[in-house]
Amino acid sequence: MTTTGDEGAAALTARVDELARALEGRMTAGPPGVSDLGALAPWLASARTSAAGALAACGQMDAEAGGWLSLALEARDLLVACGVLSEADRVAREAAVAQALHELRAVGTAADLLDRACDVLVEHCGFRRALLSRTDGERWLPWKARFAGDADFAERFTAELQERRIDLVDAPLERDVVDRMRPAIVLDAVGDARTNKPTVELGLTGSYVVAPIIPGGRVVGFFHADHHPSGRVVDEDDRDALWAFAEGFGRLYERAVLIERLAAQRRHIEQAFASARETFAALDLDVRLVDVEGDPLGEDEALPAPASNESVRALMTGREREVLDLLVRGMGNREIADRLVLQVGTVKTHVKSILRKVGAANRAEVIALYVRGSS
Repeated sequence: MTTTGDEGAAALTARVDELARALEGRMTAGPPGVSDLGALAPWLASARTSAAGALAACGQMDAEAGGWLSLALEARDLLVACGVLSEADRVAREAAVAQALHELRAVGTAADLLDRACDVLVEHCGFRRALLSRTDGERWLPWKARFAGDADFAERFTAELQERRIDLVDAPLERDVVDRMRPAIVLDAVGDARTNKPTVELGLTGSYVVAPIIPGGRVVGFFHADHHPSGRVVDEDDRDALWAFAEGFGRLYERAVLIERLAAQRRHIEQAFASARETFAALDLDVRLVDVEGDPLGEDEALPAPASNESVRALMTGREREVLDLLVRGMGNREIADRLVLQVGTVKTHVKSILRKVGAANRAEVIALYVRGSS
């Protein structure tokens, strides 16, 4: 738990300990620590009930009765204080999650986001262990983990899980998280029928929370987190904190992937334009001025023959030379097929053969090589 400060937690601890001493012999167990407000609140409620019962048993309002009344009121006030600390804890957890996501926002690539995710969960969000998994159809694929203070255990845990085939049908809880696109909490991992028992056993897991990662509206993975080996049981605040982190991570990951794809497409377009510029620079175009009413190339006029390049043409079969003549004039596969009365698939085969024989990557390079060779 992240409290409002050491001073507030210490003061609450002192008051709880004093109340426990006053009720010694009337309570079946001592109070839990203030780090576990979920367990402390029921203990305080029992303490108040015990003090109130002792008060009711007093025959008159004397000093003894006044003492029991004071203890009952103190138990009530401590319950209120726990509520205040619990609310403060939620605010602090929200701030911690925001800080974790802010740190990830500065990460450059999608791959780096995946590498850092479990680290910031443990470093900022109040968990001792975090696991990042992928989903692949009906499979659950544990991937990366961070265990505070036990890197070797984390490495062994993920390595062994990666060698296993974990079907979601054998992990009903995770299956439900995928279907509902909602987080879940497990208070007793061993006894809960929904958990995957081999994974629970391998991880020595007592309780945990799990949240889906949903970039683009589709579950692509999970975050699991717990407090092992502290023995602390996860609570709803843990579930909500992990859910907020998973939602924010999903948006950051989607954004990073989109930016990388746009950058790749931009590079591809720039390369295409550069290739086109080189091709056109190599062409020696014969541009003629014509009368406004004239037509430089009538429909019935034959296409001009391309420049002769015997070193290139010598590599070709007769049909390939025919295809090459039309290709260097800028005709597409359909036009060449119509002109030579061939199937489009046949033309494509000839074009591929021409590219291979002249060592060109595309049609533009064929044209450039052909034109350079004829100059």
